[in-house]
Amino acid sequence: MNAPSSTGNDVVIGGRWRVTLHVYQGQADRVNSWSRAMRTLEAEWVWAETRRLVAAEGLGHQKALRRASAAAVQLRPERWPVQDALLEQAIRARLAQPDVVDLQGPLEDPEADKALRLPGRRPGSPTRSFPAQIAVTLPVDLVVSGRRAAWRLSGGAEEALRVLIAQYDNKEISQSAYRKARKPVVETLVTWADLVREAIDSHER
Repeated sequence: MNAPSSTGNDVVIGGRWRVTLHVYQGQADRVNSWSRAMRTLEAEWVWAETRRLVAAEGLGHQKALRRASAAAVQLRPERWPVQDALLEQAIRARLAQPDVVDLQGPLEDPEADKALRLPGRRPGSPTRSFPAQIAVTLPVDLVVSGRRAAWRLSGGAEEALRVLIAQYDNKEISQSAYRKARKPVVETLVTWADLVREAIDSHER
């Protein structure tokens, strides 16, 4: 079994990444409500199945409850998905929309495409702040597809921002020059995080 590796806010485990999503509080509440609804439905099913087993098979309550709970665990992935799966469904629905569905293939620049597969902090939405965080495990390919779409929607703004940051860090440009050049870049920057937030807002449960 491969040991997890970690860079920045992301942890890589096999073909999935544990990532931290920065969202508005209302969006975090919305995702939490999806999870609560699933847990409620599962609990209702367990109690109904427990009563059925007691009546139909004459089992004692505790034995019936254990059997119903075990059955629920087997049914959970399809019938009552957990938060990670629910958020994955929302993101896949967003990436299936016409404006991004054809933007998810490999980039022409192999180095840029390779960089999108690196774990760690990605450019967020620099002009805004997000008070809530959601930790979620998602398939690597889904995250990379979203990053590719965001890269293309940005028209190269992410790369331009990286260049500016490198120039400033290397003292090639002054702070005032950096701020002046940065402003028009971030105004056109579309990020993976932006697509996730749109996914949460538009997904119906």
